[in-house]
Amino acid sequence: MKKDVLSALVLGFLLGALAALVIVRLPSIIKRPDSSKLTVKNEKITPTVFAEKTSITIDKPKDLTIFGNSKIEISGKAQKAKVLTVESYKTSLILIPDESGNFKATIDLVEGGNPVIISGNDGIGNDETKTLNLFYTSEKI
Repeated sequence: MKKDVLSALVLGFLLGALAALVIVRLPSIIKRPDSSKLTVKNEKITPTVFAEKTSITIDKPKDLTIFGNSKIEISGKAQKAKVLTVESYKTSLILIPDESGNFKATIDLVEGGNPVIISGNDGIGNDETKTLNLFYTSEKI
């Protein structure tokens, strides 16, 4: 039994020594590229700048207008916008402006204050949002 234990110890020691030798010598066995031969290309990268943004102009109604009718028409011009959204408490519309950028929308107002949000999107990330604060009352003014 002593021979078996002794031979197992010797064999384990030899295998451990062989594994340690391989691990220590492994970096020299595997060829690494010479870092002095590596070249770095210094190319200039110029970003693309989109200078022309979407521009929304609202012709009517003017901000802070008081109405006696719950249905009103909003009109204006949206330069460079491909899609417009018009949102209020009661209405959500998606509009496509005509070739010259003109748009019209009819929305419903609720009694009291009505924020109306008009957003334009040109499809490449240049967005603009305008907010109108309109008021509706059923009382005679």
